[in-house]
Amino acid sequence: MMRRILIIHNPTAGKQRTKLLDGVVAALRLRGLAPEVVTTERPEHATELALSADADLVVAAGGDGTINEVVHGLMTRDGARPAFATLPLGTINVLALELGLPPDVVGLAGVLADGPLIPVTVGRANGRHFLLTAGAGVDAAAVKVLSPGLKKMFGQAAYYIALVSALFIEGNTVFDIKIDGAMRRVSSVIVTNAARYAGDKVVAPNAHLSVHDLHVLIGLRHGRWNLMRYGVAYMRGVLPYLPDVQIVSMQRLRIAAPAGKPVQLDGDNRLTTPVDIEVVDEPLMVASVSLTN
Repeated sequence: MMRRILIIHNPTAGKQRTKLLDGVVAALRLRGLAPEVVTTERPEHATELALSADADLVVAAGGDGTINEVVHGLMTRDGARPAFATLPLGTINVLALELGLPPDVVGLAGVLADGPLIPVTVGRANGRHFLLTAGAGVDAAAVKVLSPGLKKMFGQAAYYIALVSALFIEGNTVFDIKIDGAMRRVSSVIVTNAARYAGDKVVAPNAHLSVHDLHVLIGLRHGRWNLMRYGVAYMRGVLPYLPDVQIVSMQRLRIAAPAGKPVQLDGDNRLTTPVDIEVVDEPLMVASVSLTN
């Protein structure tokens, strides 16, 4: 049977990236498929569309924020749930890297048309689902700084600029967290479902989308100087190997204090502390080529 495909497109991706979408749609039609393309008009519109989608496969065509909205919509549906896929139209699409998606329109169309469906773990924070990351402190402060204009101007370097700026905002904050019942005091909290974070840098070598857990990176030393070291180590690709950075496999995590600090989910600030993060029991089926670390 041919898949019924709904593509939810975030038009803020820009004209150049939209050409990729047009090419994939044309390639699907050459295969005899008739994908429906719907453009989002406002925040959370992608969630609404995913909630009501009558399709076998729902595709998020945009960046990490679009992915989050579509995944949250799919995971909160009653009854049958369509499978999920992504077209990487954002500045950097970590999910596309983790799934090993091909960069060309023919290859991407093949994934949507008949790529294997694999079970992928989903996280949940205070009821809001996320697929890739959740974080507080410098992580969330960097998200606030990271405007679309900054990403358009500097590309991946924008993430580094945002991290440096965030040091002055949250550089001295210390968090009280509980990981599967064990209390810790830490300077940074990044929960990840993937090996990579904010680009092609690997921060959790043992994290894997198809394994039923999440990983949390915690910085054990406090203050701006140590957070600056962590930022430099991230840029150099050696963050997970620092002796004062721990990577812990987890099922549940609570960021208890201080209260009122922003929490990012998949690259957008959506919550504030305190927040409870957990692994969702049921996985999401995702169209893929293969999972790679």
